[in-house]
Amino acid sequence: MPATADDVAPNEWECKVFIAVADHGGYLAAAEHLSRQIGRSYTRRAVNQVIKKIEAWLKTPPFEGPHNQKKLTPRGAEFRRAALNIVAGYRRMRDETPVPARPTLACLPHHIYLMTDTTMRRPDVEIRYLDSRCAAPREFRDHAVHLLHTDVYQLIVGPPVPDDRTLVSKDLYTARLMAMLPPSYRGASVSVGDLLADFELFLPRQLPPDEWGLGAAKIIDRGHETATAVLRLRNEPGPPNRAVLAPSDVALMYSAGFDFGADRFRWVPVTRGDGFLDQPVAITTRKADAAKLFPIIDAVRQAVTQVPGYSGEARPHVPAPRPSGARSRTKH
Repeated sequence: MPATADDVAPNEWECKVFIAVADHGGYLAAAEHLSRQIGRSYTRRAVNQVIKKIEAWLKTPPFEGPHNQKKLTPRGAEFRRAALNIVAGYRRMRDETPVPARPTLACLPHHIYLMTDTTMRRPDVEIRYLDSRCAAPREFRDHAVHLLHTDVYQLIVGPPVPDDRTLVSKDLYTARLMAMLPPSYRGASVSVGDLLADFELFLPRQLPPDEWGLGAAKIIDRGHETATAVLRLRNEPGPPNRAVLAPSDVALMYSAGFDFGADRFRWVPVTRGDGFLDQPVAITTRKADAAKLFPIIDAVRQAVTQVPGYSGEARPHVPAPRPSGARSRTKH
């Protein structure tokens, strides 16, 4: 039985069109991006035709929402991962792995201190700050890893990506879950059990409670940035048994020596059993580019040694200067 048009799998270009819609959130924005990429006009109508073909092949809609506000369905997210692998595979077959003259490194807003030191060592690196929601592993994979695959970024700093054979992650440091508690709390640490039993928690939206074993916590609020949670705890009247949770690399920005008023509260590590709650942080690039980018990777690893507080150790008292063009430290 001959194959019909609906049976033919999407080709490389159609995968690129799909990725552009997923990345830019709409048909028109994707068409404009693709036009710039190929150096000639590529229309919204052409984008629409490609997406219709992919939808027929998937036998289910990959997107939902109007043309200018497209969001991936679960099946669409699955296809995007496959499309990224297809595009990356063709690049490898053609040996299209050049490193731009000015490589782009993407990181989270709280990595500003690392980037200050890194750019002093490597002024040839362009720094991009991700939305703070990308601190959550799933959002980091869906956004930052996707843009690494499509060569928008050449390096990304965040959770390691161990299950992608086309990428390589090098450890930078280990972030430790910390609790911001009133100064009357005198312990050197606080257990998950005590947090669940005795405290009401402000959880930043980028801190998924289940990933840290806090699914049963009494949560006051978890829809805001860390900065908002910290300000609410400091300034809103309420019972003394309230706490803000954040990884140590984020908590550093709201600690004594970095943030005015931080001495009114204490940051202590959270424990479970005999251990701390830790998550690794790595710098990731494509394997094909790793050797060329090693000097930059090494510069970032050296910068980590200048900011020991990222892992929850004793914190330095003088913050690094804020690089020009960086986002405000208060938006996390």
